Amino acid sequence: MIISMRRISQLARLVVYVALFSFIGFKCLTIVQEMFAPTDKYRTPAGRDAVKVDATRHQAQAGEQPFWEEAKERLGVFYLIGE
Repeated sequence: MIISMRRISQLARLVVYVALFSFIGFKCLTIVQEMFAPTDKYRTPAGRDAVKVDATRHQAQAGEQPFWEEAKERLGVFYLIGE
């Protein structure tokens, strides 16, 4: 059995090309996925003065208020922000 160097180099070149184009395709799909991904509502806020709201503290204060006061406050925030 004769092993040809030309055949081995063609096979090696094929393996390198497949690996290279697979990596390039993966990176392109990653970029496209980031463009179509929905925004993450629960990410850490960006900015120097940004603060993430702590729900447990708000729930502890809500226990002291009557239900209608909390509902009125939440509706006010809803109409103010519009979300």
